[in-house]
Amino acid sequence: ADTCMSCPKGTWSASSGASQPSSCAKCPKGTWSDRRGATEAGTCTACMPGTWGNAPGAPSAEHCIECSPGTWSDHSGANAQSMCKKCPKGTWSAESGADSSSSCTACDAGKYQPAIGQANETVCLRCAPGTYSAVLGASACSSCPAGTWNGDFEATTCNICPEGKWTHSAGAMRQGDCTPCVGTGCLPDASARVTIDVINLAISVLSLEKQLDLRSAFAKDIASACNVHESSVVDLQGTKASVTMAEDGSISAFVLGLSGSSANRLAAKLYSLAFRSSLVDSASAVLDDIAMASLKVGAVSFQPEEFIALVPTTTSTVTSTSTVATTSTATTTSAAAGPTPATGSSEKTDTQPQQEPQQQGGSSGPAWWWFVLGAAVAGGAVAACMVVVQKSRPKSAEASGPGNIIV
Repeated sequence: ADTCMSCPKGTWSASSGASQPSSCAKCPKGTWSDRRGATEAGTCTACMPGTWGNAPGAPSAEHCIECSPGTWSDHSGANAQSMCKKCPKGTWSAESGADSSSSCTACDAGKYQPAIGQANETVCLRCAPGTYSAVLGASACSSCPAGTWNGDFEATTCNICPEGKWTHSAGAMRQGDCTPCVGTGCLPDASARVTIDVINLAISVLSLEKQLDLRSAFAKDIASACNVHESSVVDLQGTKASVTMAEDGSISAFVLGLSGSSANRLAAKLYSLAFRSSLVDSASAVLDDIAMASLKVGAVSFQPEEFIALVPTTTSTVTSTSTVATTSTATTTSAAAGPTPATGSSEKTDTQPQQEPQQQGGSSGPAWWWFVLGAAVAGGAVAACMVVVQKSRPKSAEASGPGNIIV
């Protein structure tokens, strides 16, 4: 008698009377089953987070492959290696089979890491002189802002120039780059631009109300650090008690009415850890925990500068109804609508009304071909005169005889 065979591990069948092994369906990629004679798909178990399966009909969990170092997956039943997410720039992970982004370790402050999916700490590179990184997990180092310098590798801050001196370009590497500045306290216009790089601040997903709250909160933080009233902090268009926020999260503002202090002392306050912390606290009061999870304050710069409000640009289209705008247009109109030398007098009379507007709006003389015809006639007359003179000269010479002078 024929014997009924059980479906092998990694397969199942809900049908009775199956006659071929192929009637047993294989568990899909990313799953496995160690049961023989399974009768339902529910016996196929998903690969655990941190692993993935690349073959159907896997008979055990051992066929689930771990995500490689530098990657992680929190998804069950992953069926391709691409479902293992790569650690972001500025981080690394040596762990195999990681099931959370927390396995990605941030590079220390003073270092940076510009690539994704890195597997060991040696990829964290030191910031070069003239640059710094104040945050963990930086993907790039920031140049020391104007008014500061740094001559060391792996710097987390930049040195501020002595009172009365300032560097006028970013990335200075020596204190000797600090030169005497103009104006009281290096603030000739009593105003300065403040720029702040807020990392992982997604402006586009925030409601308008939250954006306005953030602008106001950040303006208060800047005003407090500079010891001025919040109305002295304006955005790039001149709105008081506000800042300009770009799509990438960067903040720009001007501080007006700066007196009684110096650019050096103000820069020291704005570059401090206390100021960065105040910005984070202000953001946390407006944003939810998810938005705050990866928010960091990066580079800050303070640059003495005269405030000139940006004027919003508008685009307008003006349509002209004039048919004659330039000399070249008038010539084209003449060639298309005006007479030609071979045209009869009746045609000239018919087209004359078309020429009059052209002469008023364009050139004020006759048509161009009249000048050509006149020049040709004048040239022929001159040539004829020359021929007559040449023919008369020999006869005159013979009549005068030798020694006679012809006047």
